[in-house]
Amino acid sequence: MKTQVQKYQYYVDTSTNKVIYDNELEDMFNDLLDDTTPVIEILGFSYSPSRVLKEVDPIAYNEEFSNWLDNECSEGVFEAVELTIKQAQAKR
Repeated sequence: MKTQVQKYQYYVDTSTNKVIYDNELEDMFNDLLDDTTPVIEILGFSYSPSRVLKEVDPIAYNEEFSNWLDNECSEGVFEAVELTIKQAQAKR
């Protein structure tokens, strides 16, 4: 019986060789979105653009996050590295 090899993907900051975890990537994207888009105000309440987009339209948020990450990789800011689960565990 043939077993399927599971893959694990992570990203490396090419300027520091530091592994960037998913939550850090999302924080970077949110910061960019919040820094380049005006705060959303409704009846005197203020909301960050990243939070509004993620909660109101999670599909659009995920698409934009994916586009941003692809762009960062194509510009050489991050490098995507794919390992098997065994390889990833051996690196710990």
